[in-house]
Amino acid sequence: MKLDKCVSQALALAGQFGFMILVPVFLCFWIGYRIDGWLGTNFIFIIFIFIGAFAGILNIFHLANKIGSSKKNKK
Repeated sequence: MKLDKCVSQALALAGQFGFMILVPVFLCFWIGYRIDGWLGTNFIFIIFIFIGAFAGILNIFHLANKIGSSKKNKK
């Protein structure tokens, strides 16, 4: 039974990592796309995609550090 709990926690964590990267990228893409439409340009959405990717990676980094520090405290 303990193995099932471990597997379900790992799957939940993997899903959370996916959302934490995809949501900022898609949100920044949409914002950049709307700004491009408003200004009549074609390149601002690319800048926002990079900003979203950076934000997603930073989110993952913070979550991984939090998980790592909580596991160290348990030992």
